[in-house]
Amino acid sequence: MQRDKRVQDNWALIYAQELALKNKVPLYVCFTYLGKFQDANIRQYKFLFEGLEETALKLNDKNIPFYLLDGDPVNEISKFIEINNIGSLVTDFSPLKVYQNRVKKIASKISIQFHQVDAHNIIPIWTASEKQEYAAYTFRPKVLKIIDEFLTTFPEIINHPINSSIETKSINWKEVINNLEIDYSVPEIDWITPGEDVAKQMLKKFINENYSNYGDDKNNPNIDGTSNFSPYLHYGHISSQSIALSLYANEAIESKGFLEQLIVRKELADNFCYFNKSYDSYDGFPNWAKKSLDSHRNDEREYLYSIFELEEA
Repeated sequence: MQRDKRVQDNWALIYAQELALKNKVPLYVCFTYLGKFQDANIRQYKFLFEGLEETALKLNDKNIPFYLLDGDPVNEISKFIEINNIGSLVTDFSPLKVYQNRVKKIASKISIQFHQVDAHNIIPIWTASEKQEYAAYTFRPKVLKIIDEFLTTFPEIINHPINSSIETKSINWKEVINNLEIDYSVPEIDWITPGEDVAKQMLKKFINENYSNYGDDKNNPNIDGTSNFSPYLHYGHISSQSIALSLYANEAIESKGFLEQLIVRKELADNFCYFNKSYDSYDGFPNWAKKSLDSHRNDEREYLYSIFELEEA
């Protein structure tokens, strides 16, 4: 488990349980993290770990042990597999290079079955398109053509009938957070609560209060007119597929703008990062953007801001 940190509505976990049931073996879930990582801050990690705490409890209720592994993911996962005689490995999907490289390194170190499931996109990234799409207007027809095939209800994660043969240690979550060697200059926030349960509550609130006016209110900074799903989607506490299914079930489909953002635009971003290996640099820009930047490079500007001024707003 790396990108999609939830129990229900999680295709990677669903597939992992199907494999475990087929082979009549226990099912384990691992999450790896770097406890010493100055590029992370306490605001991010507090949200992350408090959400994971809920996920771990829900997994344990399903007789699925959860393991929190501190250290290099490649080494920790490989070691866990070897020590515990694991027969198959399933992971979720991220298009980012750090995760893609991690998956390749793990695959090179293990000799068991290794499956990757796209539990984040409604249409798996490798199915929606075979190349980088130029824009939403080229991607949209491909999505709309096959979306009904993938916009299906999820099987439930059941109580796993095969007990673990591995010792499971309790996790002191407060101690984990207190021992982090990360950036504390960005403070924690208290106006948002992480987790799968809260994400589902927010979905109900959005359907009942915000969805019908989303098209008119979403760009008005004076109104709380957005869905506020972004952190929950980013941390994998809710799936875009379950959101879309709930909207259709409630017949709340008059505002096509939201589903456009949730499905086409969001999954287009994954398409860009997956197929464009220079997504995080100037080299990843399309030629027209490079030409435009170069032609205006020496334009006179009314204000010039330093990097410090931009960072400090």
